[in-house]
Amino acid sequence: QARRGYRANTDSQLLALFAVRCAEKTPDALLDIGAANGLVSILLAKSFPAAKMHLIELQATLADRARRNLVLNGIAEARSFVLHADIARPLELPCRYDLVVSNPPYYPRDTWRVPPKGTEKQLAHLESSADLARFVCVMREALSESGYACFIQDFSEQERLVAAVESNGLCITHCAHVFHTSVDAEPLRVLLCARHAPRSGAERVPRPPPTRIELHPGDDAASVTYDGDHEAWLLALPR
Repeated sequence: QARRGYRANTDSQLLALFAVRCAEKTPDALLDIGAANGLVSILLAKSFPAAKMHLIELQATLADRARRNLVLNGIAEARSFVLHADIARPLELPCRYDLVVSNPPYYPRDTWRVPPKGTEKQLAHLESSADLARFVCVMREALSESGYACFIQDFSEQERLVAAVESNGLCITHCAHVFHTSVDAEPLRVLLCARHAPRSGAERVPRPPPTRIELHPGDDAASVTYDGDHEAWLLALPR
């Protein structure tokens, strides 16, 4: 990854692990929308060694970095493909996917937040050509009939994410709130898993209560040790 600009963070690990936990069966084909430097896909490729990986990234520099990272991590070209594309425009995808993941920009264009310095970080944090609803729409269109989609979003945007998911004909099957430490009262992130909603006339799936994920057990905000399941998953991944 670049010394300056966009850099991977714990969100990529959280999203990949959440997707693994939500899997009811091993997926054959995975799609990563807004893939950045490819870390989510690399973790999923190592968790599901037989699955094909397709990545979509808006920024050409990050798309190129994702290609190189896949190679460096032993993900063969025969099972991976990186598409440099803007999802705000119509896409022709080669198949439907058993799992679609996304870590979309967290905040709307008109946010009150001060934009990060540098184009890479700005596009990673603030919506540009495609807003959150468009990300969810593309994910729904890419899902196979029995597939599932996983999202990570800033907790402050939870209501907007839920509205986008449900208005696109998806039902939420799993939800988790991520806390930095055990003593924090306010979550940092929300994770959602969703599937195609039941057909008309079928019983509506109730929205599940959120589970609690504590990134660093205890009260040390500076800790570099993750919770036991998180650490065990990382250590078990093939090198």
